[in-house]
Amino acid sequence: MKTNRARMSMWVALAVAGGLAGPARSQGPLNPPGPPLASMKTLGQIFTQTVLAEPRTALSAENTPGISNYVFGITNSGSYYLAGNATVTNGGIYVGADDVTIDLGGFRLEGNPAGAEEGILLNADNVEIRNGTIARFGQHAIGLTVSRGRMSRAIELRALQNSEGGIFLGSQSSVIRCLAQSNLNEGIAVDDQSIVRECISLHNADDGIAAGESCNIVGNVSATNTGYGIVVSGNSLVAENSVSRNGSIGIHSSTYGTEVRNNVVAQNARSGIGTSHGCHVHHNMVRGNNTLSVTNQAGIYVPSSCRVADNNLYLNNVQAVYVYNDSSVIENNLITSSPTGIQFRVSGSLYVNNRFSDCPTPVGGTATDGGGNLSF
Repeated sequence: MKTNRARMSMWVALAVAGGLAGPARSQGPLNPPGPPLASMKTLGQIFTQTVLAEPRTALSAENTPGISNYVFGITNSGSYYLAGNATVTNGGIYVGADDVTIDLGGFRLEGNPAGAEEGILLNADNVEIRNGTIARFGQHAIGLTVSRGRMSRAIELRALQNSEGGIFLGSQSSVIRCLAQSNLNEGIAVDDQSIVRECISLHNADDGIAAGESCNIVGNVSATNTGYGIVVSGNSLVAENSVSRNGSIGIHSSTYGTEVRNNVVAQNARSGIGTSHGCHVHHNMVRGNNTLSVTNQAGIYVPSSCRVADNNLYLNNVQAVYVYNDSSVIENNLITSSPTGIQFRVSGSLYVNNRFSDCPTPVGGTATDGGGNLSF
């Protein structure tokens, strides 16, 4: 029995081996059919396929001859680029056509501080300017004619030491990842329905960031400007910004219906946050504001129909929260180390579930105590 099994195993192994081996095949000729062909492109071919095929137009005296007091003039829609650093004695680039993109290529466009023109003047809409430095012009880094500069974009620009201001765009525009520093007016300004995101505005001789109505101002740094850190008109969102050491109010909404949330607001000369009617101010860190100790300023000041909730207010001078009209609600805030925690100028508002520590006067004035307010 064992012998039969051994023979069977041997035949199976031989059958499998034979099947795997298969019939022998020839390998074909080993000699190459000819010499190897060139596989690399020549420098001439690369030049033809890149430089000569460049779809954009270089800014130059030949391609974009100057207009008025501007060295470069753009009068046709399309894509343009700066091929190197450029220093001019008056205006830089005049844009007189809609639907234009300008890539500064990381280069510097520099002007004359005593000049009377803009670095880039937009007499057009739907213009995008990106990737470079615009410095030392007699007017703005980017300026615009009346009612122009709409639907435009400034992306990854540096606006430095311009005599009138930094980056100015019209309505429905975006300013993204830009730096505005040491300009002699507002650092960044946009009109209605616009966005300013991930920008830095420092040491400007007016407001750091100024925006119109229905704007989103998100994720910026605005510090050491002589005016407001951020100022918007109504129906706007101001969120996740760091706003400090500005010469006036840190974040200010000049008209109705703005939401101010999740900001860090510190050591501004007047109030940290100041709004108009019907605003919602919540989840902010508000520290050491009203450094001038102005009587009617505070960490946060609001008029009527506002909700101030879930903020952390620490070491703000005179009062942490100042309510100067009626019908507002102040709730769930942590208020520490201010002479007065909440000051109500008139009656008719409600405060509830606030926590006070190291406030000699937790609540001043007259308002409805909704309960849950504790000093510790």
